[in-house]
Parts: sequence; C-alpha cells; structure tokens
Amino acid sequence: MRSENLVVSGKALIGAYGIGIETSWKSMLAKEPKPIIREYVCGDGTTYRYPVYPHPEINLRDWVDRDTYEWLSMQSLDQDADFSLALVAIQQALEDAGLLECRSSRISLVLGHENLGVAKLADLMLRGQQEGNVTFNKYSDSFFQIQTFPYLFYLSKIFNLTAPNFVINNACATGLYGLLMAQYLLDSDSADAVVIACSDYAHITKYLWLQEKGFISRSGIVRPFDRDRDGSVLGDGAAAIVLEKAATLSRRRHLTNAISYKGGIARQESWRMTFPNPVDAVHTKVLSDTLAQWALEGLDLLVPHGAGSTLWDRYEAESIRNAFSLNYLSIPTVMALKGYLGHTLGASGLIETVLMLECMNRDQILPTLQYDNPDRQTELPLSQEIQTKPIRRAIKSLPAYGGFHATAMFEKTD
Repeated sequence: MRSENLVVSGKALIGAYGIGIETSWKSMLAKEPKPIIREYVCGDGTTYRYPVYPHPEINLRDWVDRDTYEWLSMQSLDQDADFSLALVAIQQALEDAGLLECRSSRISLVLGHENLGVAKLADLMLRGQQEGNVTFNKYSDSFFQIQTFPYLFYLSKIFNLTAPNFVINNACATGLYGLLMAQYLLDSDSADAVVIACSDYAHITKYLWLQEKGFISRSGIVRPFDRDRDGSVLGDGAAAIVLEKAATLSRRRHLTNAISYKGGIARQESWRMTFPNPVDAVHTKVLSDTLAQWALEGLDLLVPHGAGSTLWDRYEAESIRNAFSLNYLSIPTVMALKGYLGHTLGASGLIETVLMLECMNRDQILPTLQYDNPDRQTELPLSQEIQTKPIRRAIKSLPAYGGFHATAMFEKTD
C-alpha cells in the first residue's frame, strides 16, 4: 500500500535539558545538561549511587484537573515517573498540533516503553520493610499494573483517544517502530491523527542490569564514536510526535514548511540479544534500503544511535559507511546526541527524532558533545560545531538490543 503524505503536526520533548522544545533547545545550545549522581536507598539500608541525566521535577497537579489527579493518585500514578513523563509529553504534543481540546474519536495513541509498571513495583519490593516473605497478595495490585494495558487505558481516558491504541516495546528502536505503526493506522484510515509517545526513567534496576552487561560507562561520560568511549550514561526523558495526513491537517490550518514522514524500514535479527551479527550486516541493509527508496537525491543530516559503546559504535559506523557506499552517496553530516541527554533507552529513538526535526525546522545542526579524539574504526563526518545550513532531508537510524534495526526518513516540503 502506498502511503499518503503524512506530516508532523505536533511534537514534544522532556529531559535533562528541560520541558518543552524551546527550553530544551536553549539549554542544549548552552551545553547545560550534565549528569548527576542519583541515590537509591533500599528498605534494608543498602544504598546505590549511579550517574544519570535527570528529568525536571514533574507534579501532575500542574498538568491535569483536580478530578483526574485524584483518580491518578489513587493508582499511585502520580508517583510513577515513567507515566508522568509520558502524560506530559502527550499533552504537549497534542497542544502543539492543536488537538488537545479536540473531542474527535479519530485520534490514536501508540505508547512506547520498555517496561511500564516495573519501576513502581520494584520500588515496593526494594524499599519496603523487611517483613519476611513477600507475598503476592500484598502486592497484587502492583503486579496487575505491570501489565501494559492499564497505562494505555489511563492515558486514553485522560485525552479521550478512542481510535485504536497500542503499546509497543522494541527496545531503543521503539520510537521508530511507533512511527511505522502510526503510518499503518493512517494509511488504513483507522485514524485521522496518531500521537506516538515514548518515555523512560533511569531506575536502579535498569542500571544494575545494564552494568552487568558491560553497557555502562566506567568513566561516567558518554562519548559517541570517540576513541576513548567506554559505554553509556543513562538518562530520563520522553518525547511525542503527532502524525496526520496532509489533507486532514490542511482542513485545520495552512501548511507551510511542513515536514513529511516519508516512511521507515525495520528488520528483525535473531543472533544475540545484546549484540548484532556483524556478518549478516542487517543494519547496513536497513539503511541502504532507506537511502535507495527515499534519499537518492541526497541527504542533509543523519542521526545515528551513537551509544558510546566500544563495539556497537564500531558496528554502526561500519554499517553507515557501507550503506552509503552501496548507494554511491556521500555521507552527510552526522549528529550524535547522547552527550546532551544520556541514553534514554526505550525513549531514545523518538527523543532524538524530535531533536532532528527541530534541527530541520531551524536549519541548524548541533555539535556532537564529548567527541574529542577521532577513531579510525568509527570515522564519520560528525558535527563538531554548530552548523547553519538548509536541511531538507534527514534520517534517524538505530540498531538496538533485541535485534531491532530501524530507520525513519523525513523531508521538508514547500
């Protein structure tokens, strides 16, 4: 099925850099976001400390009406950072699109997250008093909440989103898969607009699991593609994008300098959970196919994953070089963003897509932070200072844990 012209009508951003696009952009230009040491104290007194790019404080009383807040607090959702981040991002994106007050039943939600409900349950288990065996009955409500559909229900209820709604989890590539899901919903005429939202709070359970896998930077500094890279630093964050058919949006407002979602490509690899198969070169194929379908006239900006991992960055850089070579194209400016916001896991794909879209709006490219020592094995034309130039076409690409490889292609229209 050939996709109709789909355009970005709204977007939102939350993270260490602030709440909102404008606040975030100013903070990033000033290179203000820095990691802090987050402290987590268990019920038995055990204390963990780990670096993280923190999100700004969010009090849901400031974002929802009193009645809504009361029933959210009854479910302890006002204490759930993952939920709060998603709610605020959805609200801001719908407002940006002019759909916040819309009571149409033709708006869908695609909610992306790696483990909705897990952090809240883990807190009950880890911070509770040591009272002998933990019984299921004691935490039965929280075990129920670990299922993803209650969160989808609550958010759909708050924003009156009654078209088909979905929860998805494709690790770091979740946001790009969410864009594909939105395209399917719009092309099948199941919705007039789709809001894709992803959030992630850097909980201690994620840090400990990823540290065991060798994912976490020993130096506490994330250095995408740099010779001295040694892993990632986690970050909190959320983002949301509203996609609509151009024909539908044009009935609400005049379209000028719109950005179209041309589409994306995703492929599954099943070699290792935490590392891609370098022989199969799946990411090369995904990116090469994306270029062949939408970017043979040239590309102005590429935003890779750039996790700061010794092996992943090498794999990704080689995939990029090979994909452009196969299509006889020059590699455009490459902008890696995790030096600003840390690794936001399941939200990273969408957060970095929103920042890429903002670069397209402003015709500006941000420098790649903590890229000080080039590495021949990961050599790419990385941005090292602010660049001002026309950005008509851009691609967000991402190889992720779980074998999820995906891209998203956007183009600025006249």
